[in-house]
Amino acid sequence: MSDDDISRSSMIAKIAVISLFGLMVVVSFMNNPQTISAERPTASPITLIAYQTTDQLLIDVSLANPDKKKLQGTLRLELIGPNKKILSEVDKDIEQSDSTSNHRVEFSRLKATPEKITVRCRFGKDSIEMPFNQVLAVKAHETALSASRELFAGSI
Repeated sequence: MSDDDISRSSMIAKIAVISLFGLMVVVSFMNNPQTISAERPTASPITLIAYQTTDQLLIDVSLANPDKKKLQGTLRLELIGPNKKILSEVDKDIEQSDSTSNHRVEFSRLKATPEKITVRCRFGKDSIEMPFNQVLAVKAHETALSASRELFAGSI
């Protein structure tokens, strides 16, 4: 065997070893539990959106039911103030067989600012808690309708 043949075969052996090592590193990252959970995020079955009018606060709670089994239980919504004190709470009985359904909960207008309130929603074993200003979609003073006094087809 010549020196060229030996150096080629040793080069091929080195490349094979490095390739196998790289493959083992990739496989170890793929089997990492943190990587697996990052690939398949779990979404909360509870989604909140709030609307604030001049005299009341409306919160729509969307409950996901991917199995389309009958959901039955008590939906509890709490508005929590700055000192972890519950400012207001509402319980609503739920019976749902649809895959997704919205449930409206009404509160009287609160004196605290939205930045200082936290919303907590519980249904069965699921729970979600988030700052109210992240749930709030529209404030009463941000919406307006304007039109001229002379309305005719196509003017709006």
